[in-house]
Amino acid sequence: MSTSSLYTLPIELIYYLLEYLDLSTILFSFRYVCKRFQTIVDSYDQYKLDLRLISKTDFDHICHVISPKKVLSIILTNDIDTPYQIRTFLSRFSFEQFSRLQSLDLLKIDENNLFSILKHISNCSLKSLSIDSKSSDKFSYTTRLLLSSTIAKLKLEKLDLNVSYKDLYVISRSPLPTTLKYLRLESCTFQEYYIILRHATNLHKLILKECHMYDSDGTMYKPSDVIYPSKLKSLSFGTCYIHDTNNDIEQTQHERLNKRDFRHFLNGPTLFQQQ
Repeated sequence: MSTSSLYTLPIELIYYLLEYLDLSTILFSFRYVCKRFQTIVDSYDQYKLDLRLISKTDFDHICHVISPKKVLSIILTNDIDTPYQIRTFLSRFSFEQFSRLQSLDLLKIDENNLFSILKHISNCSLKSLSIDSKSSDKFSYTTRLLLSSTIAKLKLEKLDLNVSYKDLYVISRSPLPTTLKYLRLESCTFQEYYIILRHATNLHKLILKECHMYDSDGTMYKPSDVIYPSKLKSLSFGTCYIHDTNNDIEQTQHERLNKRDFRHFLNGPTLFQQQ
C-alpha cells in the first residue's frame, strides 16, 4: 500500500502550502529541507514581501535571492527598527523590475523615496496602493502632481493614503480610476465627496479621517439635482465638521454609516442611486 508524505506531494499542492508560510520560513527554512524543496522554492512565483520588523541580515539575504518578477506584493517601512529600509531597497532594486507586482505598501516613507518610486510604478499591474507618510501635508507640488498622475494611470481597486483629496486633485481631472472599490483618505469636503462618487463609479467603501461639510470659503456646497449611479455600500469617518450661519459644530462619528444614513445626516435628498 503506497503512502504519501510532504516529500511526495504534487508540486501544485506544495505551492498552495507556501501561500500560508511567511517569507523567512520559505527562504530560510523550507528551502533547505531537501533538494526537491529547494527546486520548488526557486520556481515559486507568488512571493509576498512583508519586510516589516525584519532583521538587517535577513533583509540582505532576501534581496540577494529573490527574483523581482516572482513578487506579487511588497510592504516596506522606515519604522524605528528599520529606519532606512526603503532607501536601501531602492539601492538594490528598481520597481520597473517588479513586472507582476499587484500590491504595494509604503509606510513612514519620506518624500524623496516616494518620488523615486512613483516614477517607476505607473506601468506596473498594481491593484492595491497604500502610502503612509508623516510629511504628507508638506509634499511639494511636483510630488503631488506625480502622485495624482500615477494614480490616474493605474487600474487600482484599493487606494489607502494619508493625504486629503485636495492634495490629489492637482491635475485637470479627478485622478481616481473607475476600477477603485476601496478608498481611504485623510479628509475631503462635501463637494469633493460628490466628485469622488461621480468619478469612482465602482467604489464600495470610503473611509475619511475628517469630513468637512463646508468649502474653504465657509460656504456649503449645493449639488445639482442630477442623479448619478453609485455602488457605495460603506462610509466611515472620524470627525465631521458642520458649518452653519450661527456657529461651527464638530461632531465625532465612530460608527459605520451606509449611504442612507449619510443622506439623513445631511438632511437632504441623495443624488446617488445604488446600482
